[in-house]
Amino acid sequence: MEVVSKLSQRLEEVEREIGTLREAFASINRQHGQVIHALSELSSQALEAARRAKAASMQALEGARRAATAAREASASSALSAVDAAVESAEFAALAASESAAAAAAAAAAAATAAAQNAEARSMDASTEAATAARLASEAAAEAVAMSNQAHQFRKPRQN
Repeated sequence: MEVVSKLSQRLEEVEREIGTLREAFASINRQHGQVIHALSELSSQALEAARRAKAASMQALEGARRAATAAREASASSALSAVDAAVESAEFAALAASESAAAAAAAAAAAATAAAQNAEARSMDASTEAATAARLASEAAAEAVAMSNQAHQFRKPRQN
């Protein structure tokens, strides 16, 4: 009888431990689901940031192109203040493109980190696209800097 009582008592302890383990597993499983969702969301947001940064770089590049054109045209008419304004516009556009490229690179890094943690196809695709956006933004920034340098050629030395 005493053996049965001890076995019964031990069985109750094991059942409580199993119940505790089930609760712990359910909690961990919920948290894991939340983490996966958060990483997927991070991937999506990082991709959107990279896309926007690429778009900003492209717009800044267009601004630099137009400013370089304005500097060239203004230099032909000897309008020094217009040349200076166009050159400064090209400089600011190049700076904006560079900042956008840096933002795209940071977003691509965030997407890559999320993809490494998540290993979902969607996150991997987002990481790849974000990296492509960062590359294109960097290329646009480099071209914007070239346009800024081109605009500088039209700045005439000031006479005192």
